[in-house]
Amino acid sequence: MPKIIFTPGLPEEPAKLVRKRCLPLAQELQSTDGNLQHIRDAVNRFRGDLHPIGSNATVDELKALVCMNVIADLVAHGWALSLLTKGRIKLLLDESAEVRSKEEVRNRHLLERDDQLREPSVREFICGMERRRLSPTGWHSIFSLMRDGRQLAEQLEAVNGISHEIERSVKLSETIQPYLQIIGNGEVCEHTGLLLSDVWRYFRHTWVTAYRSVPGRSMMILMRDAAAPNHPVIGIAALGSAVVQQAVRDQWIGWESKKALERLLLLSPQRLTKWIYQQIEDFLEGIYIRDLIRLGIIARREVSNPTEAAIKRLRDESVKAMAEHREHPEKSVHKTVKDENRMAPLDWQARAETSLFRSKRCKILSDLLEMRHVIHEAFAGAGTQDDYEKVLQRRDVRNVIARLSRFERPGASASTSWTLLYVERLPHTMPYSAESLCACCFAALRSGKPMQSATHPNAA
Repeated sequence: MPKIIFTPGLPEEPAKLVRKRCLPLAQELQSTDGNLQHIRDAVNRFRGDLHPIGSNATVDELKALVCMNVIADLVAHGWALSLLTKGRIKLLLDESAEVRSKEEVRNRHLLERDDQLREPSVREFICGMERRRLSPTGWHSIFSLMRDGRQLAEQLEAVNGISHEIERSVKLSETIQPYLQIIGNGEVCEHTGLLLSDVWRYFRHTWVTAYRSVPGRSMMILMRDAAAPNHPVIGIAALGSAVVQQAVRDQWIGWESKKALERLLLLSPQRLTKWIYQQIEDFLEGIYIRDLIRLGIIARREVSNPTEAAIKRLRDESVKAMAEHREHPEKSVHKTVKDENRMAPLDWQARAETSLFRSKRCKILSDLLEMRHVIHEAFAGAGTQDDYEKVLQRRDVRNVIARLSRFERPGASASTSWTLLYVERLPHTMPYSAESLCACCFAALRSGKPMQSATHPNAA
């Protein structure tokens, strides 16, 4: 079982304060008998007692506060707390199957979720969404976008009782008409006047886990039912920039460098050589270089036949452009309020030529040209199969193959990749299953057809 035994690295008085506050918590935890609600209440009382310490606190008292809040976090997530001799504190986590049940893990997540819901800004947002307001279509609140799950269940039971298959299908299509709605910047619901991004955020707060923004770009999606008044929301989903490195996924797909190299080395020497040259060429074609040529950073002949001097210039320019970006971030360009899906080509060119993206392009271009330089040098003079086999045994060539396999991962190159972050039904729509919503989302994405817009949400 994971175990932590430590002595707070604090002066004598703050260290005594930590022990003094933790002792009642440890004693109270022993009397909870593992009841999660009692543990949660004990932790909340412990945190509440810490608030007065934060007023006009010294640096050492603030360090003690951090220490106690970390202990509270660990206790809330299932760690047992006990105080030992010589100022030591012991934390123990029981990870046995009997203790770490799915329900308990769920309740641990709820601790963080509930803490977030207690934040003043979040409470103000939720209260604002639940408050009725006058819109062009009448008085509405977020509750106008919730369908009564009990009523839907009754309707489905009635449909299930119809024996004639065609009649049952027609009645079912009248009962449920799900469709996906992509949320654009500033778009509002035509039925309630609510901002669609706020609708998505409100329902995201009903989940077990706390709502946190994700790095990179994201696309929010509402799943709605055109068969009911106001087209209630029955689920939400989101697409986000794909994670560059994720061990379990990479191992399963075969993107892990070691496994990818082993897989590629099974190819014939001629086929592997062709793959190497083609991969480098494909990645280079995807990089915008007109401005780099115009500025004299690189010449077209150096892209075809790279030199060490050209590679060094690109790397120097990458460092220089990044320093320029940090000094002058150009927020008006990078933080545009326009819908990225509707930007004109000229907008993309202007953004690509900013110091931030010039730095990124120079870095990727220098890496690719370095690989091309190694390959050109290694294969120069190779004519027979034995020659190719010897070249492919070289460490620098194998390093290039491994690097190219990493470039194939989503987000590792200049290409755009999306991953489905989550699909979930909402608590008020129990008759809808998460599986059916997920299938609906995947089917719509796979079809390649335009998604339903905010202004024309026809049933799909």
